[in-house]
Amino acid sequence: MTTTLLEQLRATHEDIDRYERRTCDMMKVQVKTHREYILKQYKIKYYLDRITERTSRLNSLYQEKQRLETPDKKLPPTINSLNELMQTLTEMQTFYLQNPTDLKEIVSTIEEIEIEERIIFSGEEAWGRFLDLHSLHQVFVALPFRAVIEIDETYSTFLDYCGDLSLIPRESKTGPEYLSFTDSLRDYLTDFYHRVYPVLDLTQILNGIKTTFEEQWAAGEFPGWNQLFDEDMEGMTGTNGQATPVLTDEYLTVDLEDGRYACKACQKEFSKKSVFDSHFSGKKHQNAVKKMETLIAPQNTNTGNQTLQKRIHDIACNEAIITHFWNNLLHDEIERTKTFTEKRKIMKADEVERELEGQLDAQVDRSKILDAWMYEDDDEGEGDESEDDDDLSAAPYNPKNVPLGWDGKPIPYWLFKLNGLNQEFKCEICGNVTYRGPKVFEKHFQEWRHAHGMRALGIPNTAHFHHITSISEARRLFEKLRKEVMSASFNSAEEEEFEDKQGRVYPKKTYDDLKRQGLL
Repeated sequence: MTTTLLEQLRATHEDIDRYERRTCDMMKVQVKTHREYILKQYKIKYYLDRITERTSRLNSLYQEKQRLETPDKKLPPTINSLNELMQTLTEMQTFYLQNPTDLKEIVSTIEEIEIEERIIFSGEEAWGRFLDLHSLHQVFVALPFRAVIEIDETYSTFLDYCGDLSLIPRESKTGPEYLSFTDSLRDYLTDFYHRVYPVLDLTQILNGIKTTFEEQWAAGEFPGWNQLFDEDMEGMTGTNGQATPVLTDEYLTVDLEDGRYACKACQKEFSKKSVFDSHFSGKKHQNAVKKMETLIAPQNTNTGNQTLQKRIHDIACNEAIITHFWNNLLHDEIERTKTFTEKRKIMKADEVERELEGQLDAQVDRSKILDAWMYEDDDEGEGDESEDDDDLSAAPYNPKNVPLGWDGKPIPYWLFKLNGLNQEFKCEICGNVTYRGPKVFEKHFQEWRHAHGMRALGIPNTAHFHHITSISEARRLFEKLRKEVMSASFNSAEEEEFEDKQGRVYPKKTYDDLKRQGLL
């Protein structure tokens, strides 16, 4: 049994050595396209995983070997031990002479695998060149705070907001729906980063982000969730001299000019002082105060709603991870996605498909890859080519700010005018928002922004008001339509008629008067 264990140790050591040599050889391979770079990283990741697996097995074998050898060390060497050694050696030689195939299987070389089967990207991601956030965009559009905050629902605007979630007011993102959204976005970004850069240690990166976040959170300095203390918060003084969110009735009271009163926590106005004073003891007021205390200083765990505080902490932690990945680790992929989103607006379906397929053969950025040191010598000898590449990758000259075409260059100005993108349409109902091009202008009448503006005016968003962008015109048309509907409706007081016994016909009002006088 000992000989078999020793042979397993030797074979495992040899496997580790071969995997290490194969990893070094793979790291020396110079790649040119994005597809080659992804394949190279996945092969290195596979070899490193095998080394880790063999090392774990090697530790187990050494522990087993130590356990078996421990009793034998207590015995002194004797002639019998030497005879046993010679007998074991003879058995080993006989075994391997009779079983050469089994020996070859023990010391087998590294297996060949189909590495492409391990690479999982969607068609929209183009092997990690772009991010596919369309499903999360639909979730973002359906969030509850979208009904009270004016945010453009386009995919491009969604990509801009994800880079800085602190732009969204904290009171609008405390619900469980927003927590679920940040969980999904965090999971996608971390999974996408692990698929694009499989060699890097994702756990170590996340631990570093969380450590920095907890330090900022404890100090109340995390962006978007920092403590909000006003200068007039005199009723918020703790025993240690530091401000703590203990809101008094005096601080929550707002005296209005017309003799009315308002409550900061409840966001309600009261016309009578007695009603205003009595509402402080109500359950709704107490719940509103707890929520306000939590939003003012979410780091303080001694006051406020504990469930809400836990949810806010989780939301802020997700935002820290999302912001770090968005603005640092995946910055290039994000910018590439934004550029492609703008380009595909003027591309057909087959052009988009060809563009995604062509991304696999895109030149890899040597300054961003993990083994950039391998290309230092080549960069010194190809100075002229690098200068040409810089010229090609520079921002194109676009003085008229026209959209980019499929080749990354501005589209011709005649095509820009043909699509009507040089025309601007302003809609007063939408808050004086300007739309470029007749297609976008026509489409916006059925979108949420225009519908919300019409709802605020108390006017139904029907086909009668299509192409109406002025508030005054919309109100005049609504009043005109209302009068037409009223005139076309049946008026019983004026149009209803009655007939007496002699067959004479009277209006309803005249008939009632004559009947009341007894003349019929």
